[in-house]
Amino acid sequence: MTKKTNLIGILIISMMLSLGMKNEVSSQTQGTMSFTTNIVCPNGNWTTKHVAAIWITDSLNNFVKTRLVNALFSKGNWDHLASWTAKSGSSLVDAVSGATLANYLTPLTTSWNATDLSGNVVPDGTYKVWVEFAWTSSGNGVDTVFSVPFRKATSTVNYNPTTNNSHVRSIVLDWVPSLTSLEYTALKLSDIVVYPSPTSNIINIDFKQFVNGCIISVYSLAGKQVYSERTDKSIIGTKTIHLGAFADGEYVIQIAENDQKFVYKYKVILKK
Repeated sequence: MTKKTNLIGILIISMMLSLGMKNEVSSQTQGTMSFTTNIVCPNGNWTTKHVAAIWITDSLNNFVKTRLVNALFSKGNWDHLASWTAKSGSSLVDAVSGATLANYLTPLTTSWNATDLSGNVVPDGTYKVWVEFAWTSSGNGVDTVFSVPFRKATSTVNYNPTTNNSHVRSIVLDWVPSLTSLEYTALKLSDIVVYPSPTSNIINIDFKQFVNGCIISVYSLAGKQVYSERTDKSIIGTKTIHLGAFADGEYVIQIAENDQKFVYKYKVILKK
């Protein structure tokens, strides 16, 4: 009787664990992760010959996708990126690849649409953006590797982590979920009105209901963040922002509540 009871208990626990695992990976939020880092150019004989790679791993450190590689394969430079080649197998599926860099005057910038090598949206969870850059063979100990974790989910992420690495000046990571994934939105569209559009400068954001603090961001259609402002105070009424310093074109105004109950997007046209 005891053995039978124990067996039933084991089966129930196994079923619960199985269901729990299914629930954990059921959410697959679409969106875009944007990443930028400014690198300090090292001194020495290789200051005009740099290689770099950026890739994504999941919470178990499994390789997901390469996003950027600057290294000429024909010159044998991929072996200088030892960490990237070991993790990715030199996979370039959907990656941006280019020539060896002469300097780091331009920041390393990339984005990720939350898909795997097969083009499927990956489950929500913690992911890492990995960066490796070198100015000679990695085996000689003159390369740098670092990672930045972020939570891929229905909440917006605006992250500016610091680092003690002397070769990394700054890091900016943004995760912007798609509206189609945000069915839980607490506010109705009529609770926030963004106007006018087109505009030559001023955008008014009219909060018709109290919002318990929010992050207001402006993105170009290419996904580049050009403006961000956070307030921890409750808001009601009209908030004004100025776009006159930016180039004419279409922009996306994104409003994310601080406790991430909703994310609201509105497209506007800037025409001066």
